[in-house]
Amino acid sequence: MSEGPLNLSPALPAVPGDAAVERVLAPAPAYQNLAQQMQAFLGRTDLQHGRKNKFFLQQTLELLAELDQHTAREAHLQTALQDTQAQIVRLKQKLVDMAADSVDAEHEALAIAQARAHLATLLHDKLTQEFK
Repeated sequence: MSEGPLNLSPALPAVPGDAAVERVLAPAPAYQNLAQQMQAFLGRTDLQHGRKNKFFLQQTLELLAELDQHTAREAHLQTALQDTQAQIVRLKQKLVDMAADSVDAEHEALAIAQARAHLATLLHDKLTQEFK
């Protein structure tokens, strides 16, 4: 234990003559067991972290797929809504047109009724004149 603390910072590319890098890459025999234990521990944590990352990546991909489905459904519903709104506008216009046609038909019926009433009045006047 007279060697000093073990440097566990990420290893940099070896530069010849760099004592700190050589110490990390080849620890003194007294720290060899500790270095192996640390490497095993880091390997397990990396594996666990990798599983977590894989799980989160899988969850992210599933959520993105679900989002894509809902976005497509939203686009479909937006199109259906626009089609429905256009159909409603057409139906309202058709109702307005039919009401206008009905008004025109009633005006025509009224004009015919007025003409018949006028003819009936003329006939009445003519008969009254003839038979008095």
